Amino acid sequence: MDELTRKGLRRIARELVPINDWRVHKRLNLYIDIGPHCNADCGFCVAKTRDQKHRIRNLSRMLESSAAIREYCYSVEFVGGEPLVYINNGLKELFEVFRANRKKIITTNGLRQPFLASLDFLGEFEHVNISRHAVDDAHNEQIFRTGKLLTLADIGALPPSLKQKIRMNTTCHADKGIHQWSSMWEFIQAFNDQGIHQFMFANLNKLPQGQYQEEMEAFTTAHRLDDGFFDDVEHNLCRQGYHKVREMTGFGYVVRILQNGSTSVVLKENDDTAIRDVLDSVYQHNRMVLDLILTPSGKVYTDWFLTNELPITPGPQQSGTAASIES
Repeated sequence: MDELTRKGLRRIARELVPINDWRVHKRLNLYIDIGPHCNADCGFCVAKTRDQKHRIRNLSRMLESSAAIREYCYSVEFVGGEPLVYINNGLKELFEVFRANRKKIITTNGLRQPFLASLDFLGEFEHVNISRHAVDDAHNEQIFRTGKLLTLADIGALPPSLKQKIRMNTTCHADKGIHQWSSMWEFIQAFNDQGIHQFMFANLNKLPQGQYQEEMEAFTTAHRLDDGFFDDVEHNLCRQGYHKVREMTGFGYVVRILQNGSTSVVLKENDDTAIRDVLDSVYQHNRMVLDLILTPSGKVYTDWFLTNELPITPGPQQSGTAASIES
């Protein structure tokens, strides 16, 4: 186990609370993988490499499982696929189950028509993450391998109350994407001018060999940026008046947060190379639950490898009291 993983586990161990004979993180995050369909075809997308047998949708079971685990979830993040593809096919129903939860997040690639048609609904989330990989609209759509995405002008014209909730999420890589300080700084300035003040830039994950499709592993190996890239970015941001307000070492990742006035920039490095074995140990031997993943099938897992299913007792949909995690 590397030192990064050890530090993450030590920090996490201090933040667990007992539920039955499980130890659950006090800020447990639930990811809702709402379905496999997506309008885009990104070369670096991990989602499309997941085992598709878990992605056959069973909305009624998803709603039952949601009701059973709702009270344990500090935050709930809707991912996919593309969640807005399901705007009238489960997204709103699942949102209602978690309406009372403290922190609700949606991550979208900015599919233009349903986004602009659903501004009131999107305004009910605490955070709206928009994946965007270039300033230029045509360049961004080239990376996504799709059209009909929000333009820079569309984002600038959004209601100010919604823009306050938006964070631009960018995957940095050397295949047409942001891979130099100059292009990153241009990106920040362009969206600042449109009233957006939250950004996250992430390097491609370090992937364990043999766990993903060969095409995905080859893309990551060829286009992942050097480990020192964000060191240079941090240095350049500080030269522009930013200061680092926090650095967090988590479970297989390092996050740095820099701020300048109302603008915050998150820099994230991920390392998945040793995580699967550690997760198996954490779940099976230490009875620790760190995150939950609700799959389209309605089953709940404790990791994105979908190897450890969490046994739960289904409860009535949207009941006042959620059922418990089984011992």
